[in-house]
Order: sequence, then C-alpha cells, then structure tokens
Amino acid sequence: MGAAVLLRGEADESVPAPTDHAQSAVDRDQVRSWLSRLPRRQRAALVLRYYEDLPDGEIAEILGCAVGTVRSSISRALATLRAELVEVC
Repeated sequence: MGAAVLLRGEADESVPAPTDHAQSAVDRDQVRSWLSRLPRRQRAALVLRYYEDLPDGEIAEILGCAVGTVRSSISRALATLRAELVEVC
C-alpha cells in the first residue's frame, strides 16, 4: 500500500511554496542588466562580495587596489542599484 495523503484546509507552512521559474528568470535577467551598466570595478567588487562571498582584503588583492577602494566601489555600486530600483518601482 502507498503512503497516505492527508488533505488539509490550510497550507502547510513547513513546505515551501512553488517557485515561479519564469519570474525568477525575469528577476535574474534584470539584475544582470543592472550589473552590466555599472563600471567594471564596481561590478567586479559586487560580484566578488555578494556572489563569491569574499572579504574586502581578498577582493582588493584580486582587483589590485586598496581595501578602501573596494569599500568605496561597493558603496557606489549599491547606491546606483538602489536608484535603478526606485525608478523601476
């Protein structure tokens, strides 16, 4: 005999809601578009920080600049992305 199925009147919050893959693709493409408009150093610093999870010191080594430059680049890039997001919303 197979497993019993329990029907509930309310959604089980322990089970994640289905993902809208089409919307995920649209969101991903939008982020890529925004990133592509950033200056190269700012884009690289953001990707290394948030996608590769590297600390400022390692990012500075990779980019061949000072840690302060990394922090400044990330700050400026985030400010630019925030402004882009405000325009979209």
